[in-house]
Amino acid sequence: MSPIPPAMRFALVLAIACIVVGVLVWLLPQAVSSTDFGMRPYDKDRIDAFVKILGVGAVFVAATGAWSAARTRRQDLRRQLVRDGHEAIVEIHKDPHASAAVQMMDCFIATRPYRRPDSDPNAADISEEDAWAALRVKGRGPGESAFVYDSFDWFLYYVDRVARLASKGMVDPSDVGAPLRPYAVLICPKREPFDQLALDHGYDEVMRFLERLANPVPVAVTPRR
Repeated sequence: MSPIPPAMRFALVLAIACIVVGVLVWLLPQAVSSTDFGMRPYDKDRIDAFVKILGVGAVFVAATGAWSAARTRRQDLRRQLVRDGHEAIVEIHKDPHASAAVQMMDCFIATRPYRRPDSDPNAADISEEDAWAALRVKGRGPGESAFVYDSFDWFLYYVDRVARLASKGMVDPSDVGAPLRPYAVLICPKREPFDQLALDHGYDEVMRFLERLANPVPVAVTPRR
């Protein structure tokens, strides 16, 4: 049996406390008025004040419980968004073609050519210019052209999924954007073949998403006085 979450356990204790206080608030004045006809008004006032203090305490405990439950819910939601964002990025690296596109771009960012791990030792390396040329002819060029096109096709497919999740609030854009930003900076200045690839395959969100990553809106910071 799974343990009761802290927020739910607190809510149960709070509910029981409120019920007990409510019963006391209802019974105590009646018990006093029905069994002690000779009680002095001063004593009754003290009991009434005590009952009112209990009521105020119950309201305070209820408000504290609601605040604690809301905070726990926000923390759980944040953790879920982080997990979902991580899984969305991991999916890119799990796919062999999308992962190859990432490795290619890592090489291009480091200004060196890319070589397929499973390629013929005599095969030519893939330069950044070769990759963009392969995209422009939609993989119909010589050599590794089809491989390059398919790799970037799958990469854009997964990033488009990430963009859709982010637009629906199912992942945090800041979490998924950080690992993708270097590739957005590489792609967006040469985006024409990527725009065409996304258009051909119906990836409606990916290029807008990459553009926002490559050119984030600066946040104004108010200087401290």
